[in-house]
Amino acid sequence: MSLEETQKKVANVVAAIVTGVVLTLLLSFILMTIWNILLPDLFGFKQIAYYQAVGLFIMCKILFRDKLIKEDCNCHSEEEIEEPRVEEKPDDKT
Repeated sequence: MSLEETQKKVANVVAAIVTGVVLTLLLSFILMTIWNILLPDLFGFKQIAYYQAVGLFIMCKILFRDKLIKEDCNCHSEEEIEEPRVEEKPDDKT
């Protein structure tokens, strides 16, 4: 592996980390704004600060990560998917 390839890989990893942090901060701001606009009036909840929104966003990512990954993943092979069974009704010929 050459020095240039290593530098590109390191740059990609750093870019991915920076992108993840920026997206987390941006989505936390959006979460805080929506929370503070809707929930105090609808349900009487208190407004939240920015860092509370960051914590709430991270907590939700941890709690619901498996569900999101399974929905996005096309993990089922054709053999695992069962066809719906059609029950046959007996003929009432007497």
